Amino acid sequence: MVDILVFSIFPIIILGSLGLGGYAMAKEYQVKQKKLDIEMMKLENEAFLLIEKKHALLEETKDESKS
Repeated sequence: MVDILVFSIFPIIILGSLGLGGYAMAKEYQVKQKKLDIEMMKLENEAFLLIEKKHALLEETKDESKS
């Protein structure tokens, strides 16, 4: 009777461990993806600011050349 309980509980423990491991990997992937999304937003913002700065400098040089 004890052997049956041990052999029936053992696979459940293994499956539970695999499930927890899979869950942890999925959560880790989500965290990494979120960090990458934040980094991408920062880079997009920086690019936008550089384009705006470029346009402002072009406008400034056009105004200076007209004067």
